[in-house]
Amino acid sequence: MKSLNLWNLALDKKRKSKTKSFSFVRRRKRKVSLPPHYAKPNRCATFKKNLNLMKMFPENVYSIELNNDYFVGISELKNQTLSKEQFVTDWNSQTFIGIIEKNEFEVKLSKKLIGEICILKGKLENKKGTLEIRTGRIFKIIFIAILLFALSGIITAIIQKEFEVIFHLIMTVLVMRYIFMELGFRIISKSGINKLTEIIGINKLNKIVAQHGV
Repeated sequence: MKSLNLWNLALDKKRKSKTKSFSFVRRRKRKVSLPPHYAKPNRCATFKKNLNLMKMFPENVYSIELNNDYFVGISELKNQTLSKEQFVTDWNSQTFIGIIEKNEFEVKLSKKLIGEICILKGKLENKKGTLEIRTGRIFKIIFIAILLFALSGIITAIIQKEFEVIFHLIMTVLVMRYIFMELGFRIISKSGINKLTEIIGINKLNKIVAQHGV
């Protein structure tokens, strides 16, 4: 009996030591922190990025740094910009058309059709500033007209149960927005930024995530 009791006591001690070591390992595991590349993605940043892609019209916002003080760049920009209120036969004689007031400006490329695609709006202070590039009003009106036409066609197709027509209308709107308008906006905005950089002397250009808006 004594030998049996001693054997049972030895088994109990062994079991207790195993449970203690197991709980210690579990506690140690809880304290282990994951490396940076295993961190959970920022859901808010991902949502803002997706929201930015879903905007009705393309738009970009930049923070800029100048080589010189802002008044030097503004004076050079005035020399290369025609006023909207002027009646000019040759619009291509200057680089931009728009309005310039003190340290703020709102200009577009002087070419008639291409210039209407995007508007460059900026505000300068000392050697820093912000630059906002958004879609021109005429192209907004054209796209909204196409969108309304497509919506009316979709409603008619639903009533008549022509589901193939609905698919074609939706694809037309998506192609117009995310291929033609997006591609045209990127090309013209890049051209406008390059010309503006040469005129006002932009040293650094950093993109800022634009807020959702029409």
